[in-house]
Amino acid sequence: MKNLNIRSILTALFSIAFVAVLGLSAVREASAQRYLTQIKSAAEVRGISQFGDDLSAFLELAESLEGNKRITPVQLTRLDRTGKKVKDGAGTFKNNLKNLIAKLKNSQHWDDQLDKEINETLGNRRIRAFFQRNGGRNLLTAGETAANSISRDVDTIISNIKNQQAGNASGGDSVFAKTAFAPNASAKKFKFKCAVLGVAIFGAELLGADRTAENLDGIFDKNCGSGATPTS
Repeated sequence: MKNLNIRSILTALFSIAFVAVLGLSAVREASAQRYLTQIKSAAEVRGISQFGDDLSAFLELAESLEGNKRITPVQLTRLDRTGKKVKDGAGTFKNNLKNLIAKLKNSQHWDDQLDKEINETLGNRRIRAFFQRNGGRNLLTAGETAANSISRDVDTIISNIKNQQAGNASGGDSVFAKTAFAPNASAKKFKFKCAVLGVAIFGAELLGADRTAENLDGIFDKNCGSGATPTS
């Protein structure tokens, strides 16, 4: 009878321990799955998404003016204004990304599960394969470094467009020449640091800014493609 009681107690203890381990694992998994949802309202994410919106507006406008020899003063003013917003936001974008990475690391979410969550957040976007191949954490880090050239490249693009209007541009040169937006062999397609586009799309997706995410995803598809590397 005594042995039976001991066996019963041990069985109960093992059962409790097993349930506790399962419960702890489930809590950890649920916490990881919830994390990106929890940071949606973070100031860093809002800032990254806003930068993505400004970047999208500038790139679309610059591309629309390429090859246009009759650019109006109103269009030039708008180009300067949208470019200034990108430049003014470049430093903040980099700081927001740096702080977001620190938050993810400090909360013990800088792991493979984070990469999985980022991929899921991107849904059916064309850029998803880029993240799957290179890893979300790697691209977030690369985006912080790639942000350094943004202001200089914006100034060069604006200068190229003004030279184009004045007839000072070399024949066939893209307004994106000599920048990180430099065109590839297919001429009119420009290239931007793909990691920055990736981070901007990720931020837009987190906040549900579908139009910005769609615009930047199209820019990524034209100029980076699924075979791009983080430093492209």
